[in-house]
Amino acid sequence: MSEVVPLHPEPASRPMAAAAGPRLVGFTESERAQKLATLESYYRCKQYDSRPYSWDGSRDGYGAASPGLQANNFYIPEGQRRPCTRIDMPRRIVKRLTSFVLGHGAYPTIIVKGDKKAEDYVRALAVAARLQARLIEARNLGGAEGAVGLGFAIVNGKPRIRVHDARHTFVLRWEDRDELIPGAVLETYSYKRYVFEKGGERPQERKFWHARLFTETSEIVWEPIPESLARQPAWSAMVKHRRVDHNFGFCPIVWVQNTPNSTDIDGEPDFEGTLDKIDDMAALSSQVSKGTRANVDPTLVVKDTPGNNSGVIHRGTGHALYSEKGAEYLELKGDSVKTAIEWLVFQQKEVEATTQTVFPDPEKVAAKAQSAAALRMVYMPMLSHCDILRDQYGHAAVDLLKMMLRVCKGETPARVVVNLPPRVIEEREGEGPRVEQLEVGQSDQAELVWPPYFPDTLQDIKTGVEAASVGTGGRPVVSQQTAVRFVAPLVGNPDTEEELARIAAEEEKRASLEEERLDREAQRTGAMNQRTAEERARVQVASSSEKRATPGVSPEKTPKIERS
Repeated sequence: MSEVVPLHPEPASRPMAAAAGPRLVGFTESERAQKLATLESYYRCKQYDSRPYSWDGSRDGYGAASPGLQANNFYIPEGQRRPCTRIDMPRRIVKRLTSFVLGHGAYPTIIVKGDKKAEDYVRALAVAARLQARLIEARNLGGAEGAVGLGFAIVNGKPRIRVHDARHTFVLRWEDRDELIPGAVLETYSYKRYVFEKGGERPQERKFWHARLFTETSEIVWEPIPESLARQPAWSAMVKHRRVDHNFGFCPIVWVQNTPNSTDIDGEPDFEGTLDKIDDMAALSSQVSKGTRANVDPTLVVKDTPGNNSGVIHRGTGHALYSEKGAEYLELKGDSVKTAIEWLVFQQKEVEATTQTVFPDPEKVAAKAQSAAALRMVYMPMLSHCDILRDQYGHAAVDLLKMMLRVCKGETPARVVVNLPPRVIEEREGEGPRVEQLEVGQSDQAELVWPPYFPDTLQDIKTGVEAASVGTGGRPVVSQQTAVRFVAPLVGNPDTEEELARIAAEEEKRASLEEERLDREAQRTGAMNQRTAEERARVQVASSSEKRATPGVSPEKTPKIERS
């Protein structure tokens, strides 16, 4: 869901009966919205912000004068107290899974088989729309709440992708319920802002609603809606709106379930079924923190008449409790803290097992220098879950890209111009860089190719290639193209075709230089052979002349000439 073009004000009207019937507050105060808001608060680490008492029992705004501290018999239930420490497992779990699905080295490659132009175009489209960043944002929200929306728009020639929080997004009509293809979607949420009311001297905080409607043909956004109108059934006809007709022929929204669920529109969050354990861990860790802090600020117990105690017990340094027979400091025993920590570790492992997440000690993993196969065994439970997440969010990304390609190729009634940066080809020796305008191509069958979770190490690859070479009697087992495709990313050049072209050009140049060298060598060799032949001829001529100058001497035997 996104802003297609700048919207122009229109007179108030009733644009769609489905959006005008229910009260707007009915969406934001629904059971589903409240449930998703609770899940989102655990992910944001704000699940206890609404509790009125701190862990020590003081009420917000009262401090030491809190009723809970002053009344001797006033007990504050744990459910009303904010933990002073938390173990934020929901956020850690969501971030962990996102990093394995879309993090560094895990992001997929976009391909379009048989259409290089379309492949270059869709890759540039994804970069211009910041697809990777938006997918990571969507995965985090989907992991926290169980579902998320992805939408797109073309604004002033630039593609945009927007992520929609599931707790603010309501599908009014499905184009295809089984495939989760929306036909009409309402985005609405409440917010507060300060306004000057008529006759008032100071701004007052008031509650307003945001509302935005997406259909196959148009997009409508209403002006800020005050609470009084948000509670009216005819709110859409009572508030001015702005409208644009994009005429895509489809609702530009993709609905993504975090995990497949055929009976509900929302999937499961990453930490489904663990909130009770997480609350227990927060309470126990807070109590451990409180006891540990009390141990470093002990209370003196004087073994004297208990009647010396005042009516209110004060703890810590500077205070004392009177009791008979001697004096000592009041401290917690170490066994209780140790037991509590052991229980926290047990609860944490239970949460990890339930959510299929693995949190090994990075120092131990690095010290062992494990192979890719060994790491896959360690992370096997989480990788099985990550395969499902790849399928869910990968299909959503492909569906979104196909929608955008349909618009860019002019296959819809919409007339949209998309401006993408040209493709710059690196300069070759003796040439400057070349610039090519991208063409949308013919195919729209984009696919994602996912990398392995744990790529084989260079040692793994070396061992495998050597074993294959031995098995084939020393023959080559990989082609040049395969070898270049493997090495190119290691040297910062992921474009295999360009690298192969450079290699071919270098080989051609090398062959040309070698041919020139051989020609020069042949010329030098020919000249030397000619000089050698001439020298031999001169020697033969000289020898023949000498023999003719010595009569009576047999040619087979040359007389020895003595010199004085």
